Amino acid sequence: MIKGDSPNPEAPTGTGADPLIGRNLNGRFSILEPLGIGGMGKVYRALQAPLERVVALKVLNPSFPSSRDPGFQKRFLREASLTSKLRHPNTVTVIDYGQTDDGIFYIAMEYLDGRTLAQVLGQVGPLAWSRAIAITQQICRSLREAHSQGIVHRDLKPANIMLLNEQDQDLVKVLDFGLVKSVAAPQEGQLSPEITQNGTFLGSPQYMAPEQARNATDARSDVYSLGIVLFQMLMGRPPFIARDHIELIFAHYKEAPPTFQQVRPDLHIPPEIEAVVRRCLEKDPARRYQTMDELLEGLREASMAAGGNSGIFKRPGGATTTGPYPSPALFSNVGNNTESGDTLAVDISVEVPRDVKRARQRTLLTGGLGGLALAGLIAGGAVFFMSNKDAAPPAPAPQTEAPA
Repeated sequence: MIKGDSPNPEAPTGTGADPLIGRNLNGRFSILEPLGIGGMGKVYRALQAPLERVVALKVLNPSFPSSRDPGFQKRFLREASLTSKLRHPNTVTVIDYGQTDDGIFYIAMEYLDGRTLAQVLGQVGPLAWSRAIAITQQICRSLREAHSQGIVHRDLKPANIMLLNEQDQDLVKVLDFGLVKSVAAPQEGQLSPEITQNGTFLGSPQYMAPEQARNATDARSDVYSLGIVLFQMLMGRPPFIARDHIELIFAHYKEAPPTFQQVRPDLHIPPEIEAVVRRCLEKDPARRYQTMDELLEGLREASMAAGGNSGIFKRPGGATTTGPYPSPALFSNVGNNTESGDTLAVDISVEVPRDVKRARQRTLLTGGLGGLALAGLIAGGAVFFMSNKDAAPPAPAPQTEAPA
């Protein structure tokens, strides 16, 4: 973290112009253009010196009363420090954070070229269940590392999940870990997705666990929120929809989530997948999956039972990897202990083109005939050798001693 700031004298100062455009924060980040806006401030595209690297710079709005609160400042710096230590590939990388001399708090993150899950769902609607499971597994792995360091996300929702497309596979990046937020009052006629209480961030009512209304959260609260996100990926909408925050909070606290059949009878989702979602959405935290490892195992079992792949594979010796592909053929038969809990059966059958199949048959036939001929020569040589070995040597002729 660094402090100190060098304002850019050429920054626009006219009425209505963003005063941060063109400004350099702490001699490190030159702000180029806005990327998005939220209740807590703005996200800008910026250039990091001296690396000339493009970054996403989140700047907290200094006009909020909570940003002047010493308690807020202490929480922000502590939680930004914790978040910067997260290194999982499914978690956005925090490059730097700090505060300028005039009280602007900022966080510099890796610049991501992709779409949020909220944008994807708004454009394409419900996702195929196999794709939804693959995305959820990556979110689980990101959260698993955060939970191991005592960080609870508290605001997991589609807008905080970025999807990058790499070689036709979704690469997930989870954003906004555990940062204390303050939001602006919603405009008249609009329903803000976020609420606060005395400057302390609670969450987004559409996605937050029942216990978050009491400002009591732990890792199982993220399990609940992830269940809501998975429900929305599969159904195209969250399980609870209401006109205001109070109704939403009450629904999370009291109402059972609708079944998939009630929401979208036209979609066929395997019952094993729905069972995982419903367990995530249990009102009592003790009845949910207790850890992200438990949820990953539940997703793996449900996916395999529904005819998909596991989303993980295990190396020889039982070391688990987190790749999105089934185990390679090389690893499918390592060891002969089929009773081991580390053994994972994998279907490696493929469709072979007809011309390739004929070439393989000719090669096999030629090789087979050559092998038979070689075996015959070896067998004949062995018989000849053994017959010569077993033959008795001729007895020496008796010698008669001449009489004296």
